[in-house]
Amino acid sequence: MAAAFGCCHDVERHGPRAGPVMISSADPTIDILSAGAVKTLLAGLADAFQSRGGGRSQLTFDTAPAIARRIEGGERHDVLAAPAAVLSGLSRSGCFAVSRRIALARVGVGMVGREGQDSADISTQAALVTALLEAEAIVINRASTGLYMEKLLGRLGILERVAEKLIRLPTGRAVMLRMADAPPDCIGFAATTEIEVHEALGVHVAAVLPEALQNYTHYEAASCAAQPALAAADRFIAFIASPDSAACYAASGLEPRSIAIER
Repeated sequence: MAAAFGCCHDVERHGPRAGPVMISSADPTIDILSAGAVKTLLAGLADAFQSRGGGRSQLTFDTAPAIARRIEGGERHDVLAAPAAVLSGLSRSGCFAVSRRIALARVGVGMVGREGQDSADISTQAALVTALLEAEAIVINRASTGLYMEKLLGRLGILERVAEKLIRLPTGRAVMLRMADAPPDCIGFAATTEIEVHEALGVHVAAVLPEALQNYTHYEAASCAAQPALAAADRFIAFIASPDSAACYAASGLEPRSIAIER
């Protein structure tokens, strides 16, 4: 289920630094729809944009496939933050008219660890295959990470052997909730950022996939040219590209992929 967060913001003028500029309640709220894997980063960016007088925002989080379906189904948002492939597809199909677009970050795949339990060794391809074959259940989501893991199982030649013990859940949070109480012989995978967001549940990143098998999902953010809050949305994209966003990246544990803005 999608999660929504609202916050009220002031506005900042970009360019030479000036003092915050107060805006009236009539100024448009920036409606942001984001993939859950970059939730911490986007929430931090919105808060920082607010504190610097950047404009009001409303954040909603969902899986990448669900974001595509929502936009294709007619939903309209001022800003999308999603895998690059999703944004490109929506732009090509005419469902989302891009005004400005920027690379956000890349997120890899990690194995979910639990407090007080030993984690399987997945440091090499052979070790990963052994861990997957010996697991009683393999928990993944139906978003970008889970789709990749299914492809990887095929590449490793074990998809048919483990198909009956695959547990596919709708979201990364659902994976965390299942893994928090799972027995030791249950193994789960998710975006590293998704695991970190849910550490309060007693989960942590136990390991990441071996580099040769790792999959980095590249996330981007774009403002929509057809929305009434375009000016504010463009300023938000510009803020992400500015040095002022550095603290948000540091807090999220992610690195900015680019500072260039596409128009």
